[in-house]
Amino acid sequence: IELFQCPSSNVEKAVANAQGVDGRVPCTYLACSSGTLRLESGPPPWAGDKDRNISDGIFYSNSETRQAEIKDGTSTTILIGEALFDFYLNGPDEVGDPEIVDHWYIGSDYLGPESFDLSSDVSEAIGSTAAPLNATNDPDSHINEKELCFSSLHPGGAQVVFADGHAKFYAETIDPVVWSALGTRNGGEVRTQD
Repeated sequence: IELFQCPSSNVEKAVANAQGVDGRVPCTYLACSSGTLRLESGPPPWAGDKDRNISDGIFYSNSETRQAEIKDGTSTTILIGEALFDFYLNGPDEVGDPEIVDHWYIGSDYLGPESFDLSSDVSEAIGSTAAPLNATNDPDSHINEKELCFSSLHPGGAQVVFADGHAKFYAETIDPVVWSALGTRNGGEVRTQD
């Protein structure tokens, strides 16, 4: 599904037998789950937690966020954003388990209703603005930040789409406090720059 892959990305259209799942299709977009959570594995809390009081963005496990619940405003709350897919970028999480910067929308073994485990791999479809923009390019960023960050091959930043439908490019030099605030749906932050 071409819609799930950025036209400028170099991602494969499908990956045969990736992690024991045949015909997996990579994605280069993530839904925004949080502006404050920067873990997707290891000790909780994780981005994507089904508790709406923990996941402070629009998307989380079984979310049913209504437009009226986006108290920070639909024009200042990120819905989705670009994300790099790099099957060869990996490292250990906080407890030493191996993690990979891979995002899958078709062929995931973790996103089905019977098998979904929040401690498994929420970054298959979920991102967080708690992770620095383009953390995938920073060798000092932790693997969880690399998996959850919004990122792209565009020089110096990435595109995001807001809950009101408009898109905007953000530079990776954005103030981290402002970037974090753009990921929350009802944080009540006052943004002085964006």
